[in-house]
Amino acid sequence: MTPSKTVALALIAAMASPAAASADEIRIIGTGAVKHTIEALAARFTADTGHTITASFATAGVVTQRVDGGEMHDVVMSSDASLRTLAGKSRVSGTPATLGTVRIAVAVRAGAPAPAVDTPEALRAALLSAPV
Repeated sequence: MTPSKTVALALIAAMASPAAASADEIRIIGTGAVKHTIEALAARFTADTGHTITASFATAGVVTQRVDGGEMHDVVMSSDASLRTLAGKSRVSGTPATLGTVRIAVAVRAGAPAPAVDTPEALRAALLSAPV
């Protein structure tokens, strides 16, 4: 497991349909990693284009389940693994574009010794031995 998770963008096949292209609402589903950015840009996008953004956010696993279950969205923003799974099932189309990475950090209580977390095995051992 790497300390970062790539966030990528894929367009839903429905985006290519004439109805979606002329729609006044753009439906986005994404992970929590993109929530702040989408929410911050939505008002400006609406002001510039007249189109509104309706967005929902969840974990990558839930995003995958919802889209795989048939929910229709114009844009899907999720992890590479999520988008590969959805593309393999023909739920999304297009080429994913990497938007950024999410860094994960580990902290310990002040004065506690810093555990080794440089490998998946060391991280697992540190988590299992942590006091509750």
